[in-house]
Amino acid sequence: MQRDMKTKEDLKTVALGTSKINYLDPRITVAWCKRHEVPIEKLFMFFDHHSIYIKL
Repeated sequence: MQRDMKTKEDLKTVALGTSKINYLDPRITVAWCKRHEVPIEKLFMFFDHHSIYIKL
């Protein structure tokens, strides 16, 4: 419990979605989702996957 609270506090200033948006090629992400039958919404929030469709 204490560790979870510390981790949550430490991650407040870290943008966890940044690497998905800036470093992953959207074509690879979409291909992986199709291959493994994972809805893209599971990996990205609305605005993120909307920008992927724009990039494709």
